Amino acid sequence: MLISIGSLNAFSQEYTPFPTEGVDWYVLFSTMYDDTLLIHYTIQNDTTINNIEYSKLCMKYDNMDNSGFVSIGGLREENQKVYYIGSTITFETEGEYLLYDFTKQIGDTIKHDESGAFSSVVLDIDSVLMGGSYRKRFKVNNNSLQSPDYIVEGIGSIKNGLLGHISEITTNAPYWENICVRKNDILIYLNSNYASWVTNVSEVERIKLNIYPNPAQDFVYINLPDDVNVIEIYDLKGKLLKFQHPERSNQVSKISISGLTKGIYFIKAGRFVRKLVKQ
Repeated sequence: MLISIGSLNAFSQEYTPFPTEGVDWYVLFSTMYDDTLLIHYTIQNDTTINNIEYSKLCMKYDNMDNSGFVSIGGLREENQKVYYIGSTITFETEGEYLLYDFTKQIGDTIKHDESGAFSSVVLDIDSVLMGGSYRKRFKVNNNSLQSPDYIVEGIGSIKNGLLGHISEITTNAPYWENICVRKNDILIYLNSNYASWVTNVSEVERIKLNIYPNPAQDFVYINLPDDVNVIEIYDLKGKLLKFQHPERSNQVSKISISGLTKGIYFIKAGRFVRKLVKQ
């Protein structure tokens, strides 16, 4: 799903700002009690904290009794720097943290808080294709659970999740890892270690797509829900292989798979996913 185009192009592309709506981050979180939770972050509306305007960051666990989200803090961006105030995975911040800084160069240090207790050293910079656009990607050492980490424009950390690198590593929270990021319900990043989770991270009702024939050789036909306007095909490692807007005929779309090698794939249409066997 990630296509690197090298460090030479990392400085010439258009900057991708941090989202202020329609974005969802999913992080796998484990505790000392062997509980495994799925943390779902999203942005809902705006908020004012200490007389500063933020995008309101909300969160819920997959096992919360209340199906609604709870507000945990605020995000804002200024001059390609993303700031955060509120709760991290393990503690409540005191004041504003510099969550990401996309102005830095190789060798620079990003101090996330005033004391420097949380910091990231930029090891390398290149570009990747994500969500249909090329974005600058920073390889950093931030002494977090998943290090080296990778920070991507418009997404944030793709290893530790949105707030993992400013969260204290404690015996109560021994592990967390980013699973995927969605923008406007389109999967733009998937951790290949969790490809099998792709059907479990949606917070809306899930159904199986009607795909036929399956197994197939050259073409498949898909009965699409009314609100689906994008079809994606992934390999088992979560790499995006095909992305297209369907051409409908009575809600049925014909998709060519002749360019795929024999094997097992995932077809994703909106929030729905189905396994496909290519013969």
